[in-house]
Amino acid sequence: MLTDEIKIIMDHSKETYNVPFADIAISKNNEIVCRYKNGTINGNELYFLYSATKPITCVAALQLYEKGLIKLDDCVCKYIPEYKNMNVKKSDGTIEKAKTEITIKDLFAMTSGINYNLTSESIIQIKDNNPNASTLDIVRAIAKEPLDFHPGTYWQYGLNHDVLAAIIEIVSRMSFGEYLTKNIFDVCGMTNTHLHYNKDMYICDQFRYDSKKKAVVPMEKENSFIFTPNYESGGAGIISTVDDYMKFAQTLINTDKLLKVDTLKLMISPQIDGDAYQYFKSRNKGYSYGLGVRVNIDSDSSSKGEFGWDGAAGAYVLLDLEHKIAVFYASHVRDYGFYQYDVLHVKIRDTVYKYLK
Repeated sequence: MLTDEIKIIMDHSKETYNVPFADIAISKNNEIVCRYKNGTINGNELYFLYSATKPITCVAALQLYEKGLIKLDDCVCKYIPEYKNMNVKKSDGTIEKAKTEITIKDLFAMTSGINYNLTSESIIQIKDNNPNASTLDIVRAIAKEPLDFHPGTYWQYGLNHDVLAAIIEIVSRMSFGEYLTKNIFDVCGMTNTHLHYNKDMYICDQFRYDSKKKAVVPMEKENSFIFTPNYESGGAGIISTVDDYMKFAQTLINTDKLLKVDTLKLMISPQIDGDAYQYFKSRNKGYSYGLGVRVNIDSDSSSKGEFGWDGAAGAYVLLDLEHKIAVFYASHVRDYGFYQYDVLHVKIRDTVYKYLK
């Protein structure tokens, strides 16, 4: 019955909202209980995960936390000196010194003041001067831009987890991709997950929602969050399949191979308060934000502690440690967030809990 209802939801999405294809896997107690796909796909397609990358990056950083190699209250400038004595851009456009330093926790929790301007002067300049700039090169350049608010005072989606990826590189003495491969992909058996792509890879067709035409139209197979061929984005850079992402999800909530249970519980505990929380909950009713994931704290639609995130092309991650539920939905349509996030994802979540809680 679960699969029947999921099929109705996804087919309606295709027929009424023109999502060309989509794929979903749902597991309970580490067993797949639903797998459905529609459109012209075979289920083995590679997708740009976009921000569904973030939970993987945060798990990687928490592994270093478990080992005592980083602390949540460490200042980012301890690892990347360019982040010391940051500036803040005030509402009137003037600049002042940040009252506090950015901490590792601020990066996890999106409270650093770093924004998501992919075309900032500093990023454009380093890309122009060094087309093969590395992760750390770009992240150092980002530090030249003023923050949007004083660290710790507000919540804002930004390049925080990209900076976290650079810290993983510094602490582990590996590239971000090498660290993920050794400590996450190989551990989970994710054999079809990547941080670099080329035109020979079987990445499925990508689309975008054209608001003027009010239609879904084709777009290039490109990821604007990957700034250079050598840049490994911790916020939006992973390329994977539904099967591989489910291996990560199931390993995380059903075993201690990635994180100890206490560390995972820390990850899904609310980390924001005050104005930061008020802003977040106004856009995510019933949820707060933990260390890189949304967390259900008072919504009856799912379960307290349900957590996860999503991605710019429609990906949806739902995980539940208590009930051992994992969901990964993938599509490949950019700029369709008002439908996929606010309507489709909600229907998927509500249906999962109707049958599995």
